[in-house]
Amino acid sequence: MKKTKVSYTKDSDKPQQEYENNTFIKPLKSKVLSVLGERRSIKLPKYIYFNTNAGNLNLHIKSQTTQDKKIIYPTCKNMQTDNAAFEGWSITLKTWFKSQINNVILQWDIPPEKEKNNHYNRFLYRVIKFEEKYSWFTINPSNINETKDFLKNKWQDLSVNVSTSIPVKKSNNENAVEYEICDKINPIIRQMFINKYDLSLFNHQLHVGVKSNDSLLFTGQQSAIDLWGLSNDKHTFSLFELKYIDEQKPTKNIKVGIISELFFYACVIEDIINGTIIPEKPIIEDEIQLYSNTKNINKINAFMLSNGFHPLLESCSILELLNNTSETNKIPIVFKKLNYSYKVNSYKFELKLEI
Repeated sequence: MKKTKVSYTKDSDKPQQEYENNTFIKPLKSKVLSVLGERRSIKLPKYIYFNTNAGNLNLHIKSQTTQDKKIIYPTCKNMQTDNAAFEGWSITLKTWFKSQINNVILQWDIPPEKEKNNHYNRFLYRVIKFEEKYSWFTINPSNINETKDFLKNKWQDLSVNVSTSIPVKKSNNENAVEYEICDKINPIIRQMFINKYDLSLFNHQLHVGVKSNDSLLFTGQQSAIDLWGLSNDKHTFSLFELKYIDEQKPTKNIKVGIISELFFYACVIEDIINGTIIPEKPIIEDEIQLYSNTKNINKINAFMLSNGFHPLLESCSILELLNNTSETNKIPIVFKKLNYSYKVNSYKFELKLEI
């Protein structure tokens, strides 16, 4: 597939480039050097404009144009592309600029109706959930009606799809790692997770294709949590957002967007547990057991699981801020960061560090 070439607005906006470089990038490189003891490359995404004003960090997700003059909207693109990872950038920048940033305000260019899709619905859900959980995060007034309309017109009669077959191993390395972690035939790594987290269930590819009135509201049938487990006492659900960093391409999969993905999956599980989203009838044994026990779950552990992290995720305070939510009397979500080392097909798996 030919890659779409985008004429990013920021590429021709020299004042904005200079402002972001002086305000964010240079200070971040210095801070990261002092923490990690090494120089790391840090770039801000071209599709988000970053500005500060009176203690506020303003994020503006802007539409872009392709070289053939078509307009693209980052909020309508796959969450995994990191196009609109406002959660990750809100958390990381507020953490690293703790004394300068008190609040974060999000704005985005609203796509025309014909461009709005299930990716955009999922984006709106993430915005709503993030504002619910963090008192320091707000939506720009120009966008508030978007979230209100979503809740009024689309957030109703909700269900989530289930697996129709056992997941199979695919050719890409990340999927291979996921498969080998859960391998029941050669359960060396699998048993490590089961023992460490006291799991009665441990599997992969738990689907999160949310529907409204039996029509897909979020993205498709294959959207799924990488790894998941249920504790022996049936009270704790654990989910793992897995990233595999290829040694030959060490920067390809290192993104702050892992926070956005993990946050979304945790919120969907929370809504399944509290009964807002109803699972379809499961047919896979592990999912049958999971969904028959959702009323007993009173805690969610959400792990970033990677063999390499973006330098802005190396601060311990990232988790401190993520776990400092403003909600009360709800199912607690505890975010964690877990490093591992592994080479595909070696089975020499090591959980190196948990913060």
